[in-house]
Amino acid sequence: MKRSPFVLVTVLLVVLGGVSSLSSRVSARQAPLTADREARLIANLNDCLQERFKDVDEGFGIRRITKIGETPHRFKPENVREEHVVQNLQENGLRLVLYLAGRRVLQPLADMPTPNRGSLWALIKGPVLVTSGDRIRTDADRTAGDTPPEPGELLEESRRAMLAFSLADSHEFVVGRWKFSARPVRASDAMCLSCHREDRTALAVMNDPSGTPLRLGDPLGALLYGYQPVR
Repeated sequence: MKRSPFVLVTVLLVVLGGVSSLSSRVSARQAPLTADREARLIANLNDCLQERFKDVDEGFGIRRITKIGETPHRFKPENVREEHVVQNLQENGLRLVLYLAGRRVLQPLADMPTPNRGSLWALIKGPVLVTSGDRIRTDADRTAGDTPPEPGELLEESRRAMLAFSLADSHEFVVGRWKFSARPVRASDAMCLSCHREDRTALAVMNDPSGTPLRLGDPLGALLYGYQPVR
């Protein structure tokens, strides 16, 4: 049966369009990431997580990002926007993990817990695996610098980030082969301050009478985005 020229042209355009789309995705994965592109990808994920922290619900802290008790801790997109953001990270060949540091990283060094993973988990929670197919690496990977840093390795930079947030909305640093971008989680409304009442404290039951009262816009914590190209 003969097909009209219009049908043949339509089929050809559909095929070429599919090939072009596939080629674009492959090119995106193969092209080296620029610093601006990395920043945009992380900003898109940060926008999603900031929305989670604006919701007042039973979740608190790291529970807004991942379920405690799951091993390894893995980020699970909750809507189409989040799925699209994570897919873009993967298509651009970017490994990403995240941590959450609380205001208690600002307490005097003498009051810090002993530096072991269990005690520092109270100050900095993570890593949470974001990109699909990633995993907590082996000792061999650690030697190569591919293992996400332990919370203790991020303590000093977390302090610097929280201090920097009085004037800025980001703090960039490097740990080993991992680049980091820290972004503040700020008190966005009065409901936030019903739990976060005093400087250097988290829950109302942990109030320190000597602490400085927190105000709207003050940073309550820091999201630490650790990333490196897929190798």
